[in-house]
Amino acid sequence: MFRRFFIFFIFSFFVLFLNFSKVQAASQSIFINELMWSGGKTSYDEWVELYNAGDTDVDISGWQITYLSGGTEKLMLTFPADSKIESDSYFLISHYAKGSSSILDISPDLVDKGVSLSNDTLQIKLYKGDWQDKTLLVDVAGDGKTPLAGKNTSSEKFSMERTSDYDDGSLSDSWQTAVKLVNLLASDTVSYLGTPGEENSSKPKMLKPLAPTELLPDNKSIENTQNITFSWQEKDTQNLTYEFLLSKNEDLSDPIVDEVKLSKLEYNIPDLTWGDYYWQVIATNDTDKTESEIYKISLVEPVYSDAIAVNELMADPSGDETTYEWIELYNKSDEKVDLSGWYLEDMEGAIKRYQITDGQIEPLGYLIFARSKTGITLNNDKDGVRLYYPNDKIAYETPVFSGGKETYTWARNSSNDWAWTSKATSGEENIFYLPAVEVTSADEEEKPVINKKPIKIKTKDYKHNKDKLVEVEGEVTQTAGNTFYLNDGSGQVKIYIQAKTEIKKPPMRKGDIFGVIGVVNLYRETWRILPRVQDDIWIIKKDATTKNESEPKPKTVKKSVVASSVQKNTGANKPRAPAATDFIGQAKAASVNTETQSNLSENQDNSNPVLVQIAKFLIGLGVIFMLLLVIKIKGFERINITGGHFGDDDT
Repeated sequence: MFRRFFIFFIFSFFVLFLNFSKVQAASQSIFINELMWSGGKTSYDEWVELYNAGDTDVDISGWQITYLSGGTEKLMLTFPADSKIESDSYFLISHYAKGSSSILDISPDLVDKGVSLSNDTLQIKLYKGDWQDKTLLVDVAGDGKTPLAGKNTSSEKFSMERTSDYDDGSLSDSWQTAVKLVNLLASDTVSYLGTPGEENSSKPKMLKPLAPTELLPDNKSIENTQNITFSWQEKDTQNLTYEFLLSKNEDLSDPIVDEVKLSKLEYNIPDLTWGDYYWQVIATNDTDKTESEIYKISLVEPVYSDAIAVNELMADPSGDETTYEWIELYNKSDEKVDLSGWYLEDMEGAIKRYQITDGQIEPLGYLIFARSKTGITLNNDKDGVRLYYPNDKIAYETPVFSGGKETYTWARNSSNDWAWTSKATSGEENIFYLPAVEVTSADEEEKPVINKKPIKIKTKDYKHNKDKLVEVEGEVTQTAGNTFYLNDGSGQVKIYIQAKTEIKKPPMRKGDIFGVIGVVNLYRETWRILPRVQDDIWIIKKDATTKNESEPKPKTVKKSVVASSVQKNTGANKPRAPAATDFIGQAKAASVNTETQSNLSENQDNSNPVLVQIAKFLIGLGVIFMLLLVIKIKGFERINITGGHFGDDDT
């Protein structure tokens, strides 16, 4: 009896074990097979499809599906009693039944309003029982982020299908986008693709993409721009993306740009530096890629003429300013220059920029731009003009002017210095007619002189010696009123005699050689040298070609007087050049003779009161000493004579 019971027990256990293994195997054959997360007729028109890949039917009564909401897993639905999936069959769960609200052309196996699939955080899980028990997890679909496949636009809504490999459902490789329409209603306005209740679309075989073609720019030099648009064409019908590579190295190592997943057939870089570059485009699909050839481009920095200068400005014409204002350019070279693409721009107030479109300027020629053409308004009180190259770098910039008068022009001379002139010379060489007296504003500031002993400089070097006492010599190039210009061959400098100094400007003509000591001063935008006293201006040589009959012939001056004059003026005031003899002979000829030496010395001594007082004191001491010495000697002689007679007297 016991033996029979034992045999029955062993047989029953074996049968139960086989059945348990069969159920266990069957439960692992169920997969989440397709999701229509993009909706159909409405956003609620969504469905989920399960597939039994096993060879036995599976009872899924009491199984549950969950979804993610705000990062938290929640219950979506529970399968009712008698829910079963036959072997190699599908089980469709939908929000709507077949009908007017749904695009389904097949009746779902289960209708449940809980069916709702996220477009942003999609992940559902299938459990063979209570979802709280994580050991009962059967399958998962999605990674909790945007859907891994499918499409959702206003005109296209495609489902997300499981691939035939049935790998991990949280990986993108386990899903594909539907490419055929089965058991769905067609629409004239929206394209629907999906396969509810049927085998999924076969995943199309990806062919190796064709290489991009017609790459531009191709192996060429490019001038005048640093804004480059690279473009290419595709001959492939596949859905491709592109990778763009740009490098300074021929093998594309250390790329400057490596941009992937480009859908447009171009790539723009607005600010490349000058030099050589290598570039390539790579066509890519989901499985393979194909590279284009490597192309080389060279960005060549343009060379623009540096011989074009703004030459003259008419800011305050007589009459209609909108008609008669103008800007003049000058070509200092012996070659024609194309100014197309260059810019003119004023510098103060409402600044206006004008691009030159058709400007050809002849060698050593002039080009006039009227306000009516440029739209540039020059302010009467303060303004200036800049000329730009096409690359926006400054080609020339005028000093900012101020203090002009009606019909005066702000003009450039051959030394590139700027000044007002009352003679407008549109299209011709500038001529400088200066005002009789330069007016200096009451609020002009003169800073303290930095040095006491003058520094001898070239006439061109005045800008490097602001507020310093300097000495210059040069030829008179212009003279008018209380102003004249000197040039020693290095460049022109302006000499301005201030009224407060009461200096009388010596007679001079163009071509004369003069010397000047004064303080370098910058007044507004004008550089000049300011003499301080009369002796700060002296003539060195008269122009031999100029004969002045009214000038008196200088009288002869004693050498000792000249030497004394030169010696006493060496130091804090100015070092006399030997040529100062000419100035003394000419400027003081009428008053200097052999009897005026003491007067000249007295005048020179007055230039330094301390030295004069010391000299007088020493002279006085000398006179007293001499008188005392004479009295002493005379008294001694008298005592000796008297004493001798007294000794000879016997009485």
